[in-house]
Amino acid sequence: MPTSDLDAPTQRILAIAELIAERGPITLVELCAALPFSRAAIWRAVGTLRLQGWVRMRAGDNAFEMRGELADRLARGHRSNPEVEAIAPIRERIMGYGPVHVELGGFTSTGVFRVLESTRKSYYSGQFSVPSLVDDDLAIAAQLTIPPPSLVLHLRAFMVSARDDERRVITSGEHGRVIAKLRDVGHIWQEDHSGIAMALPEFRGFALRAELWRVGKGDIARFRTQMEAFLAEQQGLFPATTPLSGNYAVNSNVPSSIRNAYP
Repeated sequence: MPTSDLDAPTQRILAIAELIAERGPITLVELCAALPFSRAAIWRAVGTLRLQGWVRMRAGDNAFEMRGELADRLARGHRSNPEVEAIAPIRERIMGYGPVHVELGGFTSTGVFRVLESTRKSYYSGQFSVPSLVDDDLAIAAQLTIPPPSLVLHLRAFMVSARDDERRVITSGEHGRVIAKLRDVGHIWQEDHSGIAMALPEFRGFALRAELWRVGKGDIARFRTQMEAFLAEQQGLFPATTPLSGNYAVNSNVPSSIRNAYP
């Protein structure tokens, strides 16, 4: 962190709060030894934290510690998905191929696939945030890295609330054939190559979709070249990622019509 930022009062307060949370109970002397701030600045910051109700001073040695009420509130609070954080550099790189819209999706529970982050505000409204497992390219791409036993369980759970046509696609084996065809490819291009959904080999059950929002011949050609270079790079990093191949034992209580579609 730059010195100019460290000198800012807000940054000082946050740095001191973080240190008390990590090392508390911690005395004023110990805070001064650990931080590049004056004793007076640290004392003022601690005073602000105590006034806010974040920190208390222990009797006897006057050591500072985070208040339990704050810790409980933080523990109950919303936090980002760790996979979303880990995938962020990939997403940001693809956004640099712009102008593109990018969606990141993943399985949040058995049978439930959600759009977790998107450059489109509409995806946060809920209308588009839970795609179908059988007719959405982002959801299909995410399934390409899931081993058959887990995939069958996802599909079985999905069918509980699926439409009749979605159930038919699964039980007929059509969906299994799509997965088998795409699993070694690992991505799905839109017909005009203005968009692509791709599995993320390092993150099973997650996928990214990038779509040009300004479509012209030059834009598509440039986007396709950039994405093909990216895909080739990923293939070099993960050359043997074919998690759906091989002989898997699927739970016997799964209907055979589903089980046989994912050998």
